[in-house]
Amino acid sequence: MRTGGQCTESRESGPKARISAQARARLEVIAEQLGRGVFPEVLNRGVVVPNQSPVLPKTMGTEHQHEVRRERSPAPSGAWQGPRAQGASRAPSQSGGTRAPGEAASFIIPDRRDQYEREISGLSDAYPGAQVWEQSAGLWLKTTSSLLPELELRADFLTCLQFEPFPIYRSWAFWSDIGWIGPRHTNFPDGSICAFDLRDSTWEIGDPLVELLDIYTLWALRHLHLQVFGRWPGAQSVANAYERLWEFRDNELCGCGRIPHKTYVDCCKSSDLLRPVVREAIAFSLPRFGGLRAPPKEVADFYYGMAIPPLLSKIFPRITVPEYDYQLLPIRNSRFNLHHQ
Repeated sequence: MRTGGQCTESRESGPKARISAQARARLEVIAEQLGRGVFPEVLNRGVVVPNQSPVLPKTMGTEHQHEVRRERSPAPSGAWQGPRAQGASRAPSQSGGTRAPGEAASFIIPDRRDQYEREISGLSDAYPGAQVWEQSAGLWLKTTSSLLPELELRADFLTCLQFEPFPIYRSWAFWSDIGWIGPRHTNFPDGSICAFDLRDSTWEIGDPLVELLDIYTLWALRHLHLQVFGRWPGAQSVANAYERLWEFRDNELCGCGRIPHKTYVDCCKSSDLLRPVVREAIAFSLPRFGGLRAPPKEVADFYYGMAIPPLLSKIFPRITVPEYDYQLLPIRNSRFNLHHQ
């Protein structure tokens, strides 16, 4: 049911109620591989399938923990020509934990507008139905991932990239016809996706957009596993003891990063319980708006029916940006649905 422009899950309509036995079985296989540090393949339409490599590594070193197999039809000319367009795209081995507002994903690097204007002309081959809205300071994307071949449910993503006055990006995910995907591994307080640790350079502005969408797709699949089986699959990165106590399940992999493949109950839970809980809770919650997370009203309103996305100045209020113009973005793919503000 929807309340105040947003949507809350019910027992009857939530993801758990809309997954078939075949999809559950495939989801369990992918989760088992993630627990061993083996990443799945991402197909067109954001479909995730188990890794079919004939030889899977018994262990994966740190340098390999962000790799993901991607099987696609050849990209059209001019599409996805990022720094690693010829190699395997990357996905995170672990969700990056949640960030406070002051820890935004921002980088002082050259403007990437021209690169992404070229890439989005072919993006709909990988994510059919993709839409883009251009603003003078950046752009918004709306994409949908099918997640599993047998799944009725879809994951929708609203992603914004600002290029001026300096690059920064955010994305929010929603279960189709249900509501926001969270709060696990989302940022404070805006509920945006936190799919990897920024310090690992899993994805940076300048990398191909399709790689970022693949990372978000895998993040949503992990959320689906959490909804269906009550456990976050694979590694995760959370350094704060109170946050681990607050959100982790005993049978999930620990997020401390010290001992790979150990569950939380066998790793840090006992030491976390010995810490001063009240003091830890206050120290954790005060700079994080009480630990509450939700999409900004402007983002939720856009997802639930507004014709155009909010201005980036509403999403990044600390940054002053000029009024947006109406210059056209060249598009070579007539199937790509482009909007302008």
